[in-house]
Amino acid sequence: VRLKIMSAAPGRTFGAPPVRPWPLTARDRLRPRPSMASATANVSQTPPASMLPPPPKKARERLMPMGAAVIDPAVAMASAGPPLARPVAQQPASTSEATRNKLPGKELALVELFLENIGKGKSSVADTGRTAKAVAAYTMARGGQPDDAITKLAEMTDQNGERKLHAWLQKAPWRRMLPNLYEFDMPKQLKGELAGEHTIMKHAAILPHELFASMYAHAPAVFEAILTGGSQNLKEWWAAEAALKSKWFQHHPAIPADRPMDVCIPVGMHGDDAGVQGQEKVTVLTWGSVAVAGPTLDTRLVFCMLKGSETVSHLSLDKVLKVMTWSFKALAEGQFPAEDEEGNAFNDLHHPARAALAGQNLTARGHRGCWAEMRGDWKFLHESLHTQHYYSKNECCHLCDAIKKGPENRWYTNFAIGSDLRTSHVTTQGWKDAAMADPHAVSPLLHIPGFCIWRVYFDIMHSLDLGVLTHALPSALTELTATADVWNAGTRKDRLKLATQSYHQWCRTNKIASKAAYFGTRWCKLPYPEIGQCQAKAAAIRSMVYWFKEVCDAACHDLHGRIRATMMNGFVRADEIQRRSGRHLLPEAQFELAAAMEQALLAYNALAREAIAHNIKLWRIRPKHHAMTHIAYDHGGTNPRRVSCYQDEDMVGRMKRIYVMCHGKTAPYTSLLRYTILCGLRWRRVGDSDTAVEPPHRWRRPRSGWQRRSEPYKRKTAAAA
Repeated sequence: VRLKIMSAAPGRTFGAPPVRPWPLTARDRLRPRPSMASATANVSQTPPASMLPPPPKKARERLMPMGAAVIDPAVAMASAGPPLARPVAQQPASTSEATRNKLPGKELALVELFLENIGKGKSSVADTGRTAKAVAAYTMARGGQPDDAITKLAEMTDQNGERKLHAWLQKAPWRRMLPNLYEFDMPKQLKGELAGEHTIMKHAAILPHELFASMYAHAPAVFEAILTGGSQNLKEWWAAEAALKSKWFQHHPAIPADRPMDVCIPVGMHGDDAGVQGQEKVTVLTWGSVAVAGPTLDTRLVFCMLKGSETVSHLSLDKVLKVMTWSFKALAEGQFPAEDEEGNAFNDLHHPARAALAGQNLTARGHRGCWAEMRGDWKFLHESLHTQHYYSKNECCHLCDAIKKGPENRWYTNFAIGSDLRTSHVTTQGWKDAAMADPHAVSPLLHIPGFCIWRVYFDIMHSLDLGVLTHALPSALTELTATADVWNAGTRKDRLKLATQSYHQWCRTNKIASKAAYFGTRWCKLPYPEIGQCQAKAAAIRSMVYWFKEVCDAACHDLHGRIRATMMNGFVRADEIQRRSGRHLLPEAQFELAAAMEQALLAYNALAREAIAHNIKLWRIRPKHHAMTHIAYDHGGTNPRRVSCYQDEDMVGRMKRIYVMCHGKTAPYTSLLRYTILCGLRWRRVGDSDTAVEPPHRWRRPRSGWQRRSEPYKRKTAAAA
């Protein structure tokens, strides 16, 4: 490195450079540095106070507590000695202890931000502690006194930070809205040298009936916003169910005829797996009121999380579901139970706090939770209910006699409403009797009061958006890009680029937020092209069918093209009916939905038959096509889109982010504690202000106009009347 020595400007003395309140310019950076000797000689000199830059005013006001002495940094620097000998600013004697410890609004927002980042899985406890420690040091350096909350967070930088955090938050007033975790014994797999063996270990869950009671006792406004939506809302919801005249409603044991319906809250449950680290998976179980539509965190309440590597075949999941069933029984009775899930009585040695509440009502008004529905993908339904007929077996449906091979009248590809399969539907009691024939393979969920197999819904998101359409759309794209009739280009790759441009332009015109990145050659890869999870999400596929409808309508020049366009129009028509309807479909909407879906599935079947006749591997048919017949024809008056798993999958993703930020060994337990932080802070804001949330029984208007949702179902009910 070649150094060039520059002479100093006339009249300038070397020493400590003056502190400028403005940034250095390029010309300043080219000036020479002081020599080592002159810099050492002037090291003890202090620059004039007038040349010191003032600290940021907003940051200083935000971090200093109320009542603290505000000291001018320039005056303090001029009168101070060496840096290590400067005295720490003291609080005025007149300031009371209550005033000094009072947390200002701006700093309260800072503490809440720290805690919410922990609850959302955005930061660890140790990182938050280090940040709080830096904030406390910055506050003290500016002459202020850090608040007790910041000081507490600053102490949580060691390996016991997680334990200290939750012990400290137990004293927070909002923490009473959520109950303490319930610990129970569960079989778990061992690791290391004992891999393959299992033992009984502790697991934790947030019991629905205890959350039900604590929310009502400590936050009635939150209870109404999240679970009831108001007494009138519950009455209208049950009136709409009564109008459907379903056997589930008429024979529900938790809904006696003489009980007022404004205290009966319909609840549903959901379960699904999420991949976390490597091949590790975690099962997330949630529940919530189905009478209220709102944000994910308010309508999907977490029950527990089950680590995949600790699961012992079906025993671990059955134990978790047994605890959930026991809690749902307490909800149906409206009272705290006197025994645990195994029938052991609570006493002074076994859960003494719960023993003191045994037999008391959950709420002062006698509210109770009535099981109303179960959601999930086909895999979870099979594992949790131990269904004998499953997707991968020849008898592939647990609701009817559909088969893959055998008599033609029982093929699962019979999509017509008048097919023989429609006469082979199971009854709830007959299905339960068959399921209980093997006492070692009985699901605990069958013992939930009011359980009905026809209220265990096939999910339209997994069956249609991530099922039927993942084969229909790429098969159509393969045919449309085979020639240059639609997109004029020499090769398929260039035609796919033109198709991508047309699709993206359509998305911009209709303000579609979720969309596929591009149409690659994999979209047309034979045999049987399929859309993967990495190519497009469910929301993108759901809206993409509208674009395919427009393209297929313009390309229907022959019989095959007209059948393809008929199929796309049927899917779009069925989706439009569900978008403009509430949870309970009117009779006209039920008929239109069944007709539109039958039209789409029969057209798809015709395309598949034609492809088989010409030995072309397109238009693959899977058992999910059969599931769509039950979704569209046997929904019992319930809108399939209102019982879809979109929000459930969102909640699973949120819990996944929390889970991966926890220690792997204790993640199922710690993630629930962090979830209580997130919900407690959120619900405290809901309870503090009546205008913090919109009326919970109203559906929110989405951004794009063509995706406009329906008005509240009470208006639909009034119009029908």
